[in-house]
Amino acid sequence: MPAIRHLIPGSPSLSRRDDAPELQRRQTLDLTRQSDDPLFVAFAAHAKRDVTLLLSPPADRCGTLTGSGPMNGNGRKLAGVTLVLAAVALATGVPAFEASVKTLDSRPGVAESFLLVQPDSPPVASVILLSGGEGVVSLNRYGPSWKHGNFLVRARDLFAEEALLVAVLDVPSDRSSGYGSFRVSKEHARDVAAVIAALKALAPVPVWLVGTSKGTVSAAFVAGRLWQGGPDGIVLTSSITDRSRETADTVLDADLDEIRVPVLIVHHKQDRCVVTRYNTARLLPGQLKKAPRKEFMGFEGGLSVGDPCESFAYHGYNGIEREVVHAIAVWIKAR
Repeated sequence: MPAIRHLIPGSPSLSRRDDAPELQRRQTLDLTRQSDDPLFVAFAAHAKRDVTLLLSPPADRCGTLTGSGPMNGNGRKLAGVTLVLAAVALATGVPAFEASVKTLDSRPGVAESFLLVQPDSPPVASVILLSGGEGVVSLNRYGPSWKHGNFLVRARDLFAEEALLVAVLDVPSDRSSGYGSFRVSKEHARDVAAVIAALKALAPVPVWLVGTSKGTVSAAFVAGRLWQGGPDGIVLTSSITDRSRETADTVLDADLDEIRVPVLIVHHKQDRCVVTRYNTARLLPGQLKKAPRKEFMGFEGGLSVGDPCESFAYHGYNGIEREVVHAIAVWIKAR
């Protein structure tokens, strides 16, 4: 197993008591300004109790922040106040779990970092969450720099609530600008294998890959390549099924007929993203010839905001995160 060589304290709620005033101030700013949110931030005006939508830096398709610049200070009223409050509720309505950033040497001269979120009880399984877009999570000592963007990143504590040990994967040190076609490479599989080994050393339980959007390309290619030292199962949510100018690789390009672990495919029935077609995703189980267990789950409902390929559209299960995560967890535990 690769040695974990770097550990940074993560959860502000578990920091020393003498840090509490400063951390409370930071948390208050995070709740009212949300400057790290890749789509929008909720700001409660104390005088009028208004909710204003502030525009954030641009995000690339499929939900990963492409810039880290400051928020645009020009706000506009949001007609659907419930939408903003729902996003804030997701960020604050889940109990904080112990979290830390770990870094290991996955390849010679290459460091791979991930946010480890530990459940309150002994884990029944571990999940490695593979975000969409370019996969840049920008981990720091407080976790991801953008907390409420990609479906899996913002729902990480929901997985921990299900007694799952959670690892949110960031890009390796030699891909700091993003994955691109690196997701289909042998080197990427090697990086993920190193994290799998590290998690198994921490908890002797099955390790699953859970990918969303472009993260499904990672999960499918890794599972198809790694017959030894690979995942014990994979979950594909909002699978990339079609190419576009911005999407060169799809789940269908992976060796699906060589995947020999259980596979759960999750998709929103109203997903209108042109590269994640519901009707095509429904056919994926038929390509999994050697998977010992496979199932397709369709979901509906929730909210859709903005670009249909972004994380607050149906593509990202906006408003039904808890329902989706619970269904995934139940399927994983039933193995």
